[in-house]
Amino acid sequence: YNFTHKGTYQFTFNYVGTELVYNASSFVVTTVISPVDSTINVDVPDDISVLEPFTLNLSLTNENGEGLADQTVSVYVNDVLQEGTYVTNDSGELPITYTPSDNSELNIRIVYSGTEDINSKEFTTTIPSSNIRMIDTEIGVDFTGNATIDEDFVITVNLTGNGELIDPSNLTVYLGVEEADSSMLTYDTDSKLLYITFCPDEVKAYNFEVTYNGVPGVYNPADDNQFTVNVNLIPVKVYVNYAEVDPENVILMIRFTDPNDNPINQGIFHVNMNNSEAERQDFDTQNLNDPNYKWPITVDETGTYYVDVGSKFYRDDGFPYAFVTFNGTNKYARSTARKGEMEVKTDITVNIYTYEDSALTTRRDTFYIGDDVYIYLDLVNNL
Repeated sequence: YNFTHKGTYQFTFNYVGTELVYNASSFVVTTVISPVDSTINVDVPDDISVLEPFTLNLSLTNENGEGLADQTVSVYVNDVLQEGTYVTNDSGELPITYTPSDNSELNIRIVYSGTEDINSKEFTTTIPSSNIRMIDTEIGVDFTGNATIDEDFVITVNLTGNGELIDPSNLTVYLGVEEADSSMLTYDTDSKLLYITFCPDEVKAYNFEVTYNGVPGVYNPADDNQFTVNVNLIPVKVYVNYAEVDPENVILMIRFTDPNDNPINQGIFHVNMNNSEAERQDFDTQNLNDPNYKWPITVDETGTYYVDVGSKFYRDDGFPYAFVTFNGTNKYARSTARKGEMEVKTDITVNIYTYEDSALTTRRDTFYIGDDVYIYLDLVNNL
């Protein structure tokens, strides 16, 4: 007889006997059938990471190792009942998925309440925090080229964990040894990027460092990202032409502008006629009335300079050769331009001049080992 339910069962056996030989007889047998025992087995994976789902593979079996199908269990993690319905399949198996929010220890309890014919069962296990990996992080920095003095320069910073962008708001930025001013930092929570905007006020190397201390139990600290932004001087455009060219007057008009065509009216420039050192004059834009200038100079309201180099440079076959150099400042770059054609003769003198500065303003003849020497080569056609 196959018992399908627990309970007390009574079997009665009757013998009607044989006439004139055997008397009739009966026999009663009573048996008690107990509920089936159940067993819960759970496989816990070794590779568990914070914020990534992992699966507990559960099997529910009877005392003969046979799977118990369509049975419901309750799952508790750290004594919190997990939402959802957990029912075994036809083989008594059930995958249970859980995502840890940090690497705290996980106490897992699985309860099977049983049925009228199957005993209840409970399973517990602990996953230590040492078995739950925190997320490694990395700081990325992106910018193009060099910064320009007095212009905003933008650096893009990202923070990734396992290759995915994460919130950069816990990044710390240092400019030199000091923490960067908050006005330089823009956190974009939508794109998960940090923008560093700074406006350099001098030409030098600016050293940055971005650090991330991580989030306890979730993100590991990142390696510090150190980088340098170099600064360029503002490029200068030199415009040179002739306002007048006739036997009476040869007047140059000169203008210096930045890349946005704004006039530049600070600094020193020199005019060199016919590429001759003897026909050179330096002009200080802040001192146009110097009586020692060999040529008179004026400036109009647009910032255009007019230099009267005299009628000696008049040519009836084209423009005389004028070479104009803006020497540069601690803000603006050195730049040159020329106009006209040089009159070349076979009798040429070569002069070499040495200077101690790149602007070629201070001559010097004696130098020592380790000194920078700036050499000016002057080819003079002897008029």
